[in-house]
Amino acid sequence: MRRIYYILFLIATFVLVSCVSLSKFKSGREAYDRKHYSTAIMLFKKELSKVNSDEQASKRMFLIAESYRKMDLPRRSVKWYKKSIINGAKIRVYLSLVKVLKKIEKYNDALDILLKAEKKFGRSVVLNREISIIKQSISWKEKQNKSIVIKSLDINSEFSDFASDFYLEDYLVVSSDRFNSSKNLYDWTGNYYYDLYITDKSGLTELKPFSGEINTKYNDASACFNKSGTEIFFVRCGDEKGTVRNCKIYHGVRVGDNWTQIKVMPFVREDVNYISPWLSEDESLLYFASDDPNGYGSYDLYYIVRDNEGWSRPRLLPKYINTVGNEKFVTTWKNELYFSSDYLAGLGGYDIFQTKFDSNGKLSPPSHLECPLNSGGDDFYLLKNSDTTGILSSSRINGKGLDDVYSFVIKPKLDTLVKDSLKIDKKDQTNRKRVYLAIKVVENIYSENGNPNTRVLGKKPVEGAVINISNGSLSAETPDNGIAINEVVFDSIYSLVIGKKGYLTTTAKVTVNSSSDYKDDVNTVNLTVVLGKIYFGKEVVLKNIYYDYDKWELRDKSIPTLDILYLILKNNPNYKIKIGSHTDCRGDDEYNLTLSKKRASSVVAYLIQKGVSRDRMEAVGYGKTKLIDRCNCEDCTEQQHQRNRRTTFEILK
Repeated sequence: MRRIYYILFLIATFVLVSCVSLSKFKSGREAYDRKHYSTAIMLFKKELSKVNSDEQASKRMFLIAESYRKMDLPRRSVKWYKKSIINGAKIRVYLSLVKVLKKIEKYNDALDILLKAEKKFGRSVVLNREISIIKQSISWKEKQNKSIVIKSLDINSEFSDFASDFYLEDYLVVSSDRFNSSKNLYDWTGNYYYDLYITDKSGLTELKPFSGEINTKYNDASACFNKSGTEIFFVRCGDEKGTVRNCKIYHGVRVGDNWTQIKVMPFVREDVNYISPWLSEDESLLYFASDDPNGYGSYDLYYIVRDNEGWSRPRLLPKYINTVGNEKFVTTWKNELYFSSDYLAGLGGYDIFQTKFDSNGKLSPPSHLECPLNSGGDDFYLLKNSDTTGILSSSRINGKGLDDVYSFVIKPKLDTLVKDSLKIDKKDQTNRKRVYLAIKVVENIYSENGNPNTRVLGKKPVEGAVINISNGSLSAETPDNGIAINEVVFDSIYSLVIGKKGYLTTTAKVTVNSSSDYKDDVNTVNLTVVLGKIYFGKEVVLKNIYYDYDKWELRDKSIPTLDILYLILKNNPNYKIKIGSHTDCRGDDEYNLTLSKKRASSVVAYLIQKGVSRDRMEAVGYGKTKLIDRCNCEDCTEQQHQRNRRTTFEILK
């Protein structure tokens, strides 16, 4: 009975959608890319009868499985992953199947799949890491702490329900996509959009809508509050047409019984998602997760600082917390910070981790919370109301709906729970303490394809990048997800060289701390590397190059950018470049040509001083012959003049 109503409703939705939505898409892949997963499944199943190779059949079966996974139906996805494997799937299908088997806590089945993959594809670091994590998960389940009592709340439904904060001490605020007459349906899942609801802090009373000023026809969820309950921070996903696009964090103020001044937070950018806000106890920090392309992984954890002048710009939490995977759902209690990660070694899905602030405000390395606080499903939003009691949300098996809200009671204290570790069996060295280096190689996605001078919309994985570690002692090549994993040694420093044909080679250094600094048996050091694509014959603007008016000497502010250019030339000794300088439209033509040539030459002179050969560089002054913004010169704004005044570099063939 767990999800019977949801499945019946979904079947009904499939019938309705099949008449309307199938005609929208030419293929299952198009529907999948547009996130219409139920439609994609139907189209892929139709396409299966027409394919004429096992490879094409396997690809469609994999995407059917992925669609079910994205709809949070892991048991259905298992069936299709297995079909894809029978038809000759690649290793990523095996790994995807392992993920969903972990989510439904079929750990022995997951281990069996990994061993079959090892037999078929050979031993690899990725498989070794996954096997170690599975064995650790089996041990964690066997050592489940029976003094921790987890109880499902009566407010749970067959849909998705999760709690994000307490309100005015006596209430609990819950996000849910249960039936709502004011909401539209997702035509790819059959669920309604999210609204915010309120109940008593024990979750015993019926859920009631939180506020008409907050709940809209969009997705409204993940609210948190200040102590007095006069400020709200929450997530809204949608636009004026009701279309789900990027998610943004909003702020509102309560005046009497009404919520007013509901506005998007000032740091929010278009084309970036912001989710799971959390206000610190002293109300000076706001934590959140974002897929900002300048982060370390997919979703990373950030914070902003509040002072008398407002909020600071977003700052990333440390790299040992943010991984190449996804980190979300920060909460705090005293000096403890909790968050969920789908990449750090855990039981499956998102697991909850704890880190602590020391007396200097530095966060400790994260520790995995033991079972049953964590499960194979997604576990998130751990909310404490005392040292030993609280609320958490989870999609664990045997729940009532897709996500459910649970209460927990802990005896003894939580900080004693994370000290257990696997005993090292001398006969089984797979159980020894290990550390892995996970390197994610990505490239920028520009708003104008092929133009690196346009806005960065995001990042995508680079397949086939070659990574040489420590002078060739280790090497790896990135698969289609851009992530290469190597087992490394504690208390070591590694030098990396990363490159691919058609991209600029780059270097990095990684420090792996001593074994005592890591608390878990399977540990990961994460690094994200951005490879720059080579655009031969394309002028690339060097940002933050400054000159005084009518001067050509470089200002100190220009040095950091030129040092980056120096490293590019150092790491790519076979390329030559052209340095170009441009003026705005003002001034005499011949004078501007002379001035711009001197400015370009000053850049070349700096790079020669750093050790770059003069033969590799050419300085060109363009004056005002190649204006970007062709405004009427007398009417140009200072911003338009600034766009035209620029220094560029161009890689020559």
